[in-house]
Amino acid sequence: LLSGIGSLGLLFTTTAGSLLLTECFLFLIGSGIGLAGPQLITAMFLHTPQGRAGIAGGVLNAARQTGGALGVALLGIFMSQDHPAELLNGLHIAVVIAGAAFLAGWSITVRYV
Repeated sequence: LLSGIGSLGLLFTTTAGSLLLTECFLFLIGSGIGLAGPQLITAMFLHTPQGRAGIAGGVLNAARQTGGALGVALLGIFMSQDHPAELLNGLHIAVVIAGAAFLAGWSITVRYV
């Protein structure tokens, strides 16, 4: 939830906007990701048979690494613009996608875990 709020909050950033406000939104994104990690691992181990915990841990880490790499690559595509003014538009598209993904993940987690 924190990451989703932070991502969507970046929609309010402008080239002449407050750096402190942008940093606050980035802090929310990082805090949300940092707080979700241990909870995700705990939920995974609670729902995994004892004999398969190692496999589940490997799958979780592989999925996290793959998702992170693909996310950075795909969002980077939206932000790679030729003109600096277009960079902000690309950022806004990227944070809407990231914010929607964060909020979708949060709603699935709240519903099923």
